[in-house]
Amino acid sequence: MEYLQANGFKCYIVSGSDRFIVRTFIEGIMDIPPENCIGSDTALEARDQGDADGIEYVFTGDDTLVRTDKLLIKDLKTNKVLQIAQEIGKQPVLSFGNSSGDVSMNNYALLNNRYRSAAFQLIADDDVRDYGNSEKGPALREKWEGMGYNVISMRDDWKTIYGEDVVKTGSFRWLTDYSDEKIAEVEALRAAGDYTLEQVVMLSRHNLRAPLSSNGSVPSELTPHSWINWSANSSELTLKGGVEETSMGQYFRKWLDREGLIPENSLPEEGEVRFVARDKQRCRATARYFAAGMLPLADIEVEHPGDDRGTEDFMKPILHYYSDAYAGDAAAQVAAMGGDAGFEGLEEQTRDVIRLIMDTVDMQDSAIYQSGKYGDLLADGTQYVLAADKEPALDGAIKTALQVADALLLQYYEEPDAVKAAFGHDLTEDDWAEIGKFMTTCLDIKYGAPMVAVNMTHPLLQELESELKNEGRKFSFFCAHDCTVASTLAALGAELTSLPDSIETKTPIGVKLMFERLRDKEGQAWYRVSLVYRSTEQIRSGEMLTIENPPMKYVLGFEGVEANEDGLIAEADLLDLFDRSVAALDELEAAYALADAA
Repeated sequence: MEYLQANGFKCYIVSGSDRFIVRTFIEGIMDIPPENCIGSDTALEARDQGDADGIEYVFTGDDTLVRTDKLLIKDLKTNKVLQIAQEIGKQPVLSFGNSSGDVSMNNYALLNNRYRSAAFQLIADDDVRDYGNSEKGPALREKWEGMGYNVISMRDDWKTIYGEDVVKTGSFRWLTDYSDEKIAEVEALRAAGDYTLEQVVMLSRHNLRAPLSSNGSVPSELTPHSWINWSANSSELTLKGGVEETSMGQYFRKWLDREGLIPENSLPEEGEVRFVARDKQRCRATARYFAAGMLPLADIEVEHPGDDRGTEDFMKPILHYYSDAYAGDAAAQVAAMGGDAGFEGLEEQTRDVIRLIMDTVDMQDSAIYQSGKYGDLLADGTQYVLAADKEPALDGAIKTALQVADALLLQYYEEPDAVKAAFGHDLTEDDWAEIGKFMTTCLDIKYGAPMVAVNMTHPLLQELESELKNEGRKFSFFCAHDCTVASTLAALGAELTSLPDSIETKTPIGVKLMFERLRDKEGQAWYRVSLVYRSTEQIRSGEMLTIENPPMKYVLGFEGVEANEDGLIAEADLLDLFDRSVAALDELEAAYALADAA
């Protein structure tokens, strides 16, 4: 850039990152004025403006500008072209990019330009000095050169990357190992020398399953393409799901042995372990695979509804209390997630990602979509449906998009070739993350409202609390669905915004909500509550989990519950939290009964 500026060129940064962050980041590093920084834009407002429109509000000397949570534009792909045209008003003559998110910008500089122009594309293919991917290098070079770009190879064209005396050590895992979450976990493990592990209770989401993508299903009708050949029937656990769950069980076999709770390859005594699953193939199979990895020599029985024990379906995701007044208030609580605009606000928040989903499966080319059978996913509304003894449901555009997104994300996890998983489209990691975030948003809409969560999880919370109080139990494993984990987190008031290294930001495939009971040297019992899960890369690669290559672990906090200096919650405080969450449904019933009587 210094060379170009010295020769009369004006340089701009066009980034997918937040514009204001980029401006701050480059200050004092690059000679780029703030007005030459283009990035993703979020709406601003005056500090005292409140709900007033900017046309009506008068800015005062006491005001400052503050960032809101309203995204105006995500500056990626063709949006980069639109932003360049909007803000610069000239077609660039030189463009430099390093990902598929820069292709449109490169093309804008290169094609139909009245001046000499060129586009340059970097490929990160140095796996010796850096953490690139040498295997993808040749294919990327062929692709970008085919589009007329000058390709720059970090491996072949860079004399040095970090300096002559800098040598790469370790593997890519260090980026995870030294994240803030991992550091917190390491510190907690160090502190655990003062604690003895006594019990583990685990609530798990089932592992990878096949979607409902067979003939006649919504995903099959809404794309002209064929989905991959799944290794299982619709909604059943896939072979890859079974392998990855076994690997997770093997990791915990080593971990429980290291922690001194269950010796490796031992046979548990009667009542020491318990496995329960919903009566769905994917749930029961997940429990079996996990048990086979964790206790390979034991003949573990998986309890499930309909067995000889008479096991109740306490994880069934339904409303256990219902009245019309309750349904109206619960729906209002859900609508509030969309801000003042309610459900229309939720539709607005999801419109861009629904468009991305439609484009990825080429929905507009589907004869069934063209027929109008599913309406217009970008314009039609969404309904939230509550009924007695039923699961909360979405109807309308978001529901249809969710069914397609579910199949698309499962295909991304199963298919090693990400382009093939996207039906020939070259989605960025950010694109896949948007689809994963959409799945989480739909979970929050359906099950995340506190009035809904405490209703759905009432018998499950009672069963979990009973397990926590079982002094003879060493290990418990309950297996159900993503909605089961999500609603339990919501009912308990877990403080969780987004999980690191996961495109499903709260309940990724196979996630475990884990309660560890530890006892200190003074005899007091404490709990560490965490989410244990495979990162997106670990799911896609199918790599084996070991003590040296562990799954991700995110320690949770809860609203209104204090933790000690080691991040542990006192047993009395955790059980009190369960008692309050269980009692919440009784209080709801009493309140609405009183209202009905009045």
